Amino acid sequence: MKIDSPVLLDTNILVYATNKASPYFKQAKKIRDSAANGKITAFITHQVLLEFYAIITDKRRIPRPLSIQDAAQEMSVYSSLHTIGILLPSPSTYSKALDLCTRYNLSAQEIYDAYLIATALDSQITYIISGDTGMKRFREITVINPFE
Repeated sequence: MKIDSPVLLDTNILVYATNKASPYFKQAKKIRDSAANGKITAFITHQVLLEFYAIITDKRRIPRPLSIQDAAQEMSVYSSLHTIGILLPSPSTYSKALDLCTRYNLSAQEIYDAYLIATALDSQITYIISGDTGMKRFREITVINPFE
């Protein structure tokens, strides 16, 4: 997979790249490693890291969840990598996320996807690598689904 534009890595890429039991492990790990090695220009957000922690430590969502210590260590690695940037929300991110919710008739947990997309757009990132098919609803961003 050749990617020339800066991309946002969605939570599921990090989860699959860590969860060896996932059928998407190899593909996600290759993407994560390409980002970590600087082969692709990739970004994550604090939201992605928090969602990663919530999923990877939850025995209801992962057959073999990481311990709290291992999950915290994994998050620290992402935070310290100079090859994967961390995008921060801007003052307009909140209102942009609400606008996306209204435009796409989103409710409940879908607001988190809208906030993630708004954070990317506020940083001029228009590509996201994600296995979440729901991301395709956002016409403002191009979704690269490596699992299709």
